[in-house]
Amino acid sequence: IYKQLLNQEQKNDKKLNGIPVAVKDIFNTEDLPNTMGSKIYENYLPGNDSRIVNDVRVSGGLILGKSYASEFAVHNPSPTLNPFNFSLSPGTSSGASAVAVASKMVPISIGSQTAGSIIRPASYCGVYGFKPSFGVIARTGVLKTADTLDTIGFFANCVEDLKIIFDTTRQKGRNYPILKKKLESHNYQDFKKKKFIIGIIKGPKSKSIDKFIKKQFDNFLQKITNKNIKIINCKLPKIFNKAHHYHNIIYSKSLSYYLNHEFDNYPQKFSVSLKNLIKKGKKINLKKYLEAINYQNKIIAYFENTFDKYDFLIDLSTFNSAPLLKSNGVEDHNLIWTMGHLPSISLPILKDQKGLPVGIQINSKKYTDYKLLKFAKKLSKKI
Repeated sequence: IYKQLLNQEQKNDKKLNGIPVAVKDIFNTEDLPNTMGSKIYENYLPGNDSRIVNDVRVSGGLILGKSYASEFAVHNPSPTLNPFNFSLSPGTSSGASAVAVASKMVPISIGSQTAGSIIRPASYCGVYGFKPSFGVIARTGVLKTADTLDTIGFFANCVEDLKIIFDTTRQKGRNYPILKKKLESHNYQDFKKKKFIIGIIKGPKSKSIDKFIKKQFDNFLQKITNKNIKIINCKLPKIFNKAHHYHNIIYSKSLSYYLNHEFDNYPQKFSVSLKNLIKKGKKINLKKYLEAINYQNKIIAYFENTFDKYDFLIDLSTFNSAPLLKSNGVEDHNLIWTMGHLPSISLPILKDQKGLPVGIQINSKKYTDYKLLKFAKKLSKKI
């Protein structure tokens, strides 16, 4: 019966038929190594597909290859270069997945985000990046770094392609009642009105925005403002001043747990930066960790109420264009949206003084992923 159902599913759903897809090297692939960017696993063959890779194959997609991941998808950069300038960074751990799309190797690639590893590379490489709502894409067969933060997402050269890969890989059916109720609800996803209220974010890191980029951003906001789109300021409350602090606690503690075996047995194969992060995580006690999780839950609750006032929140994807290699650039607000479990899209709209790309990020209420995609398509026509 299972085989019959699977065959029927394969016949009915071929949205990716013949489309090549690149996969970040933290996802299990039956026929390719999964090194996770580590010397420890440089010859590791998992022997199975992760859930999302299987979904791509079932839908007719072709796994063209693996894109480099930074060491265990953390901060240490991979060998990947930015296609706009080889002396610049392509972004954080999913940078190679963004480059695969930006350089036209593939039309779609799969990445992950625990802080800003989808939105940031999309901004630096001038492509579209989509981080869906937390938990909408299954993480089975994928490297774990932080249970309450890890989110799977995508890169493409247009919003339509993001929607296709999202449709193909998101969790569906009666076994996921919340997702079925909200993602498949016309009332939840459709535009109920023609007029939209957009909140422009002012947060704890807004002072770091490059002045030229800020001017370009303001010009874009003025361009889209009309009788149907109202722009108002949205200043994040003081609670968000501690977002980076608590994210670091959750992240480092989780890494020390999930990489404990590798760290104890192969410490010489870790980079200095990751080794220090794990050591830091081991010193964090349960009380501090639970305090950080409680903080994250407050962030999630705040955004549930905030979207009663706004349809979307807009911010810059990054506060500058791509930094030099081996640099992560200035701190931005990406980890706030990740902690809040919100769907986020980066649109390649702006350019800096040298013509390098900078993205504009749109965020919406959790589980309004299709509504966000529709609005992103609307704004992308302004590019």
